[in-house]
Amino acid sequence: MKKLLLALFALSLLLTSNALASQKFGWNPEKGKKLYIAKIKKKYCKGLTVKKFTQAHTQKEWEEIIKSGRFIEELKKLCPDFDETVFTQEQIANLGDAVINYAKDSYNIPSWGGWFKERGSLTRS
Repeated sequence: MKKLLLALFALSLLLTSNALASQKFGWNPEKGKKLYIAKIKKKYCKGLTVKKFTQAHTQKEWEEIIKSGRFIEELKKLCPDFDETVFTQEQIANLGDAVINYAKDSYNIPSWGGWFKERGSLTRS
């Protein structure tokens, strides 16, 4: 029972810290998710599934890439046709927040169009 309570406390702390960080820095992974679906996936990332895009790195790796100013460079590695001049800095920041939020070590499940299909499930959200 003690372990269960400790696990629940740790989970609530993790969820709260993500929510607070999101509010503090103005992160908006939802906007980044929508941007990827609407404007990036089909035009710039042909053949790159959402899962492969977001889960190319861990959260810590994505954060280091973004903080070091190499996010555009990394986007171009994943999507060679990516043209950053088409997007605002805010849009790029929201996309960065989305990849951190749905990174491969995140417990967040990106219910982006086609993601469940990539996983082999019949349901889509």
